[in-house]
Amino acid sequence: MGGLVSSLNVALKTLRALNATYAAVISRINGSPGKPVAHPTASAWQLPPSLLAVHKSETTPEEVDVLIIGSGITACSIAYHLLHSAGSTAAKPRVAILEARELCSGGTGRNGGHIKETPYLEWSTLVKRFGRVAADEVVRFRMGHLQQILGVADKEGLRESSDAREVESVDVYCESKSWREAKEKLRAWLEAFPDEKGKWRVWEGDEVKTKFSLPTAAGIITGPAAALSPYQLITHLYAKLLAEFPTLSIHCNTPVETVQGTPVDPFRRPISPVQPFSCFTFQGKSQVMRATHIIHANNGYVSRLLPGFKGKIVPARGQMTSQRLNNNVSLPGGSNRSWSFMWDKGMDYMTVTPDGRYMLGGGWAKGPNDGMDALGNCRDNENSVMETAYLGGLLPAIFPGLVTGVQIEAAWTGILGFSVDSVPWVGEVPEKVAGGRRRGTGKEWVCAGYSGEGMVNAWGCGSALATMLRNEMYGERAVVGVPSVMLVTEKRVKKATIEMLVEDYM
Repeated sequence: MGGLVSSLNVALKTLRALNATYAAVISRINGSPGKPVAHPTASAWQLPPSLLAVHKSETTPEEVDVLIIGSGITACSIAYHLLHSAGSTAAKPRVAILEARELCSGGTGRNGGHIKETPYLEWSTLVKRFGRVAADEVVRFRMGHLQQILGVADKEGLRESSDAREVESVDVYCESKSWREAKEKLRAWLEAFPDEKGKWRVWEGDEVKTKFSLPTAAGIITGPAAALSPYQLITHLYAKLLAEFPTLSIHCNTPVETVQGTPVDPFRRPISPVQPFSCFTFQGKSQVMRATHIIHANNGYVSRLLPGFKGKIVPARGQMTSQRLNNNVSLPGGSNRSWSFMWDKGMDYMTVTPDGRYMLGGGWAKGPNDGMDALGNCRDNENSVMETAYLGGLLPAIFPGLVTGVQIEAAWTGILGFSVDSVPWVGEVPEKVAGGRRRGTGKEWVCAGYSGEGMVNAWGCGSALATMLRNEMYGERAVVGVPSVMLVTEKRVKKATIEMLVEDYM
């Protein structure tokens, strides 16, 4: 009887702990992410820092046509396409970019550095949620980023400075259950996308050991991908935009405190329909910038100024490291491969830079409370000791006999923005989602929620939003070019729930 009582006590304590963890996660998800914290961990991608890292344009405009909150890939894509699409004679919009910290100090300067869509894994989930047509559209959109981003790097002469290159994607399945499921998903996806069959290959048995030096892996799937330094690409693009377009200004270390809509009378009718939005920033004293259109391009932080996105775009902290292998060892393929290590629960990801750094991130499932402490956590000024320790021991364990040890040169964290229904949010923000802010002639817009896959979403989403803006501002009728399931609607906002996120990832 004593043993039974003891077992029941343990079970009750475990249940209470689980309930407390769940309650804490829900509280964080439903709360505000706050402003980006000061003094974030130092990302190896940002060393040395860009000459524009703390840039503040000489003149702070009192009024602009478009104000963009955030300075990562999304913001750059919006500004790039908005300004370049204006042509030589058309109107050049006045654009201001406000960044709370240094330029590209968010996810763009903190991610894994690869342009990689894993379509065979994501397609089946998208089919169940949105149907075959929409799933095909989303996957094609994401796969298209490989050539889009490399194309921009080529066009602007930035291939070398950003280390942009095509690589072989290597998905390593470390457990038999996930391997069986992956092979079936690949088979189904290739049946639906027959034009992709020659680009993907399954490796099993002795080939896994001899070609990839992975004696314990259950199997491998290879396919197309690319790798680069997103920080270098985007900061160099900003330098080019500033030099070419005098109507663009960038203001680092300038957080947005509040956004105020058009003034209304007691009946909530706009007093002056032409009154633009106002954006309040604080730099020792209050500073106001009026903007006809405001774009929220700050991903995991979106719900701070757009309260209707609480529980729709969920911030989460991810762990990254930069490592060197002992004894001058290198992995097969060197910098021409991009790796993912897939587990029954969770995954890790790695790119190899041309100078031999192994940029390895992940370890989410090994974090506190099985990774639950990362959800709603925006503190990128600290590392997860458990996840960092796991990542430090991963390569010697995965490549026994080849990797005898590693040196962790840097460890840092970054904030992701998970969309609860698995696709980004792109388009006009309904007034209710913006907290009831009234609008005059302008609008509020959002472009965020990439669920850890910003490199195959952000550039195209930013381009689409720029097209929406030009259609709105100048009466153009250009095709937007973003999958319809990514568009913001009140119906979608209402339908998207945290249970969807649990279904996809937990």
